Amino acid sequence: MVELKHTYSHKIDWYTALAKSINATLINDKIAIFPENIGQGVSFSCTVMDGMSVVLIDGVFTADVLAKRIESDDDLYILHFDLSEKINMLNIDENRMDGCVPECKSGFSVVHSSIGSNLILLKGQRVFTLRILIEREKLINYLIEKDKKLKNIEKKILFYNHLNSNNKLLINSLKGRSVFDADFELYIKGISFKVLANFIDTYTQPTKSDIRKVELNGLNTAAEFLITNVKDTFPGLSYLAKIAIMSKTKFKASFKKVYDEGAYSFFVRCKMTEANKLIKTGNFTSLIEISNEVNYNRKRFITAYFKYFNRHPLDDFKCADDL
Repeated sequence: MVELKHTYSHKIDWYTALAKSINATLINDKIAIFPENIGQGVSFSCTVMDGMSVVLIDGVFTADVLAKRIESDDDLYILHFDLSEKINMLNIDENRMDGCVPECKSGFSVVHSSIGSNLILLKGQRVFTLRILIEREKLINYLIEKDKKLKNIEKKILFYNHLNSNNKLLINSLKGRSVFDADFELYIKGISFKVLANFIDTYTQPTKSDIRKVELNGLNTAAEFLITNVKDTFPGLSYLAKIAIMSKTKFKASFKKVYDEGAYSFFVRCKMTEANKLIKTGNFTSLIEISNEVNYNRKRFITAYFKYFNRHPLDDFKCADDL
């Protein structure tokens, strides 16, 4: 197992030091290309705004990698999102757990930088993780601003959880992008803002406390079904309600309450995200091919794509030709 030691800070020193320690090729202090003895892939890091930065890892390793994050004096919260083929094992310093489980396979967790952690990245699979680093005071202010009655926000470790389907969809859109794209930095900053906003809404929204855990699980199952079957036609509310084990009326209202949009709108967004990934592969030459591939009305495809990406899909075809 290859062991990598690092810490997190808003200063770039930690990133350049880590790249140097593994003999990675570093470009503009943002893109690190993995050396062949570790695997194939890249990492990307940049400042999103004052007090907030982002780190992306995307690659396939030739051996299991232990990413050992050393605790630091930086007063940061780390929002960890894992969209790898198999969720990687995250181990937190159990001596400072505040009652939380020390080891888990979770798509999402929030940890404080004063607590060290080990992340085992499995070999032979695509590892895809995103971490948002944000100053503790800034995150707390955002949360309290949303909910004045918020309690226990000062816990060093907030929680572990399954990755919210909305954030999964947002982060998944990065998989269709290359860190070498001219607009990648701008794009990942936009995604980071949206992911943070979604986290804050989910953490503070009082209406979601009205939905029982078993119902939330059902809604998440239905959302996962839509993401997995994105190339099919919309299955209908009755079918989704059956998956969620609730009435059609309750499912319709609850889904919108949790995901801030209807199930059909959510499904179209999944399709447009998939279309964006397909365009970036360079395996298609026309919009008709793409719309057929995602099983979406050809006449409405351009309008829907523009709605979610604020640009014509042909613009992304041009970017793909430059790769």
